[in-house]
Amino acid sequence: MARDNDKLNVVVTGCGLVSALGLDMANACAAARAGITRATSMEVYPVRSSADGSVAGVVCHAVPFLTDGFEGDARLARLIQGALEDLIRQCPDAPWRTRRTAFYLSLPSAHRLLSGAELVADEDARKEMLEAAKEVGERTADLERARRLLNKGAQWAGWAGQPHLKWCTESGNTGVAEAIRQASDDLGAGLYDLAIVGGVDSLLDEDTLTWLERTERLKTPDLASSLQPGEACGFLLLEATSAASSRGARMLVRLDAICFADEPKPLFSGEPSTGVALAEVCKDAISGKEQRRIWLIHDLNGESYRANEWGTVIFRLASMSPAFTGPQVWFPAIPFGETAAAFGAVSICMLPFSFERKRHRWHHWMIGS
Repeated sequence: MARDNDKLNVVVTGCGLVSALGLDMANACAAARAGITRATSMEVYPVRSSADGSVAGVVCHAVPFLTDGFEGDARLARLIQGALEDLIRQCPDAPWRTRRTAFYLSLPSAHRLLSGAELVADEDARKEMLEAAKEVGERTADLERARRLLNKGAQWAGWAGQPHLKWCTESGNTGVAEAIRQASDDLGAGLYDLAIVGGVDSLLDEDTLTWLERTERLKTPDLASSLQPGEACGFLLLEATSAASSRGARMLVRLDAICFADEPKPLFSGEPSTGVALAEVCKDAISGKEQRRIWLIHDLNGESYRANEWGTVIFRLASMSPAFTGPQVWFPAIPFGETAAAFGAVSICMLPFSFERKRHRWHHWMIGS
């Protein structure tokens, strides 16, 4: 199991968020703290119950108003627009106007609808997905696609000038963490003064919902242990700690480390996770801070795979360190739905408001994925 664990020296000095709970970070975070959800029925995608034959729209977490009538990449561009507008509101001094700034994006893969074909029960659908996967071949992040999305979203948001996209990834839930690591490296090397890391995703278009249903991941009356699809976009303004301090910037979140591990039995392997990789990541993240209270933010989303993994992980963690006895745990998928490539940004955007609410009593956090 290969691990790639990097120490960081960066802080978050600004955030912007658009989600099912609101078109800005303040309202979304307040609603999430209050236990409010905004799950709605998507009547254009009906699902049937085999128990009584009733038909109802699939339950989803859609961003209100902003994405109505938009599909595919146009919908992603609208989400980018909303999050950038909120970032601009949250940072009235707009430090990016006078400093070298680069963007780093986590996007949904354009080819993810081909994943998991081996698990599809319907033979015709399985053959169709496998044939499509063969035609696609190598799957790599499309920088040009990311640039088009960012430029369009920034234009709609009234962003001054054309944003400079340095790097992007299509790796899913871990994408924002990978983007933070890349941005931290570039800031440390002095290539840029500011880095804006974003994560955007929507699971609400018809093709994606069909893919989720085919692979038995979509929550329906017949599949209780599955996910409720959502959509969101979040942006984080990152600076080197010394630079933020010298300009007197408000430091919302300090990022100490990014830890990665390879899960030997991933979701589409058809086998349950051993929990070893995630447990090791959690242990590495608190190295040297075992005496502090721990706040775990996990991407548990209702799927049996993740639930089984989490049950194994908490057992392993309790035996690794007493620090994991009774930690605070939060699952963003409950208020926001599954946000996939935007997960990391959504989670980090929640931290400043939660810390203020708890008067900074929680000293450490981790994101499990």
